Amino acid sequence: MYKTVLFSFLLAVTAAVNAQTNWHALFSLGVQGNADDQRPMPKFSESHPTQMSADLAGIYYATSPQSLVGGVVSGYRQTDQTDESGWQALHGWLYSVSGIKFFGPSNKASAYVRGDLGISQGLLTKTDAACFGCLLDDQLSERLKPGVGTLLGVGYGLPIANANRIMVGVNWSQQMLNDQQVSKIGLSLGGLF
Repeated sequence: MYKTVLFSFLLAVTAAVNAQTNWHALFSLGVQGNADDQRPMPKFSESHPTQMSADLAGIYYATSPQSLVGGVVSGYRQTDQTDESGWQALHGWLYSVSGIKFFGPSNKASAYVRGDLGISQGLLTKTDAACFGCLLDDQLSERLKPGVGTLLGVGYGLPIANANRIMVGVNWSQQMLNDQQVSKIGLSLGGLF
């Protein structure tokens, strides 16, 4: 009972602080492809790797009705067939500071630009075709050397209520993994709440 009351109190305080200080959360999902032929993983086939991306957790503070600054964790997963018997997957993350600038009032649809700068990390895993998504062996999981990463985006924000928006955008990212530069371009759909 004590934990429930304390948790309810913390939620109420958090909601009151958010209402007064204008904090926002960003979440999105997307698809992307390599913007160049560089990959931090070996190429075993001529297949086009499947890539998904997401803004997993973004917290922003509104410095004005059109400008936000904060931090965001972005991630992606790229899978590629190694041969007839398996797959490999690259899981990448970008931990960054971020800024978003809208070119119109918060209650109207408007274009925006976004810029992120941070640290990129990656994990390369190999799987068996019979067990897609399962690790074959702990030794087939390799942590890649981290580096600097950036993300630049443009898009359109559609207001849904108060300062909440549906965000549709095109993002270009560049990351260093294992001392190799990897560039990606993608489309994303998300929300700023």
